[in-house]
Order: sequence, then C-alpha cells, then structure tokens
Amino acid sequence: MRVLTATALILVFLAPIAYGKGKPDKPGGGGDPVMVAPGYAMIDGNLSDWVDCDYFTSIPLHWAGAKNKPVLVRVCLRYDYDNGLLLVRGLAEPSDDINDKPDSMHMKLNKVKLWEDADRGVDGFQPELEVYLPGTSAGGFPIVKGWEASAYVQPGQYKTVIHASACPGGDCNEGAGQSSRTLKGLEILIP
Repeated sequence: MRVLTATALILVFLAPIAYGKGKPDKPGGGGDPVMVAPGYAMIDGNLSDWVDCDYFTSIPLHWAGAKNKPVLVRVCLRYDYDNGLLLVRGLAEPSDDINDKPDSMHMKLNKVKLWEDADRGVDGFQPELEVYLPGTSAGGFPIVKGWEASAYVQPGQYKTVIHASACPGGDCNEGAGQSSRTLKGLEILIP
C-alpha cells in the first residue's frame, strides 16, 4: 500500500511538469515564454511536415483573443537553425475554416509583422506564405484550412501576436470571419 501511495504522490507532482501545469492551453499567453523547437518544414501548403504538431504542442488562437472564447485555430512554431528561419503552421479546428482575404493570417514579433499578403506563394525569397487548400465548398469557393509561413528571424525572446481570421462552422463564403488571436502576454523564445 505504501508503494502505491508513493507512486500516486510522485505522479501528482510530476503531472504538472509533463502537461504544462495541467493547462493544455497554457501556451496561449502569460507565464513562461513558449520555447520554439528546432526543426524544418517545406513551405508548400502541404502540412504533412507537421505531424508532430498536436493539441499539447500548439499555441491556441482564441476567438477575439479571449480565453473564455473557443479556440478556432492552433499554431505550431519551429526554428530552422541552418537557414535562420522561423517556421509557422496554422491550422483551423476541424469544423472551422480560415478566411482567404488579404491580411487574414499574420504574425508579429515585437510589433513587427513578419509577412504581408504580397508574400503569398513560394518564390524562393523570404518571407514566404502558402495556404493549405484541401478543396472547394459547394458554392465553388476555396476552403482554406491552414497556412505555412517562414521568415528570417534571429534567435531571441519576442513578444508575439499571431492572428487568423477564422470562420466558425466553416462558412467563409460571404467573406466574413472572426478574429482569432493569441492571448495577451505571449512570448516566444528561440534559444
């Protein structure tokens, strides 16, 4: 019985370390900076390079940036040390889409926007932005479920805002979208 009690106590004390202090949405803002993992991804609109990005490793973008609102989009970050590139992947929640209008997906580090809508399309010059288009809607509109982007960034710690105009329920046909963004106070660290 003592071994079982000791094991249970160890698990209770280690669980917050293993699971971000028991709050999977902790990376959304406040607290310690989010550590950007090293890695690589081809910026091509194919999200298969991001299979290790999941619920526990992603940064949630809440509707209107409010913690009490639903998460519409989840973002993962990587840093390509060989090329000095911050790599970003955004993916809408399964029932939602991302609006495909200008400036609907962006990221700021210390208030500096990393890419503009004009950077869309892979041309070999940084920054780059490409959307994930798995198909079209019944009305013939493209369905945008996510994006990949890259930009030159030096290692360091940055105040960060990530924004996506998402369409709850997947209805982007009329060009409407709800702002989803990181919670206030998010910082990232590229060691």
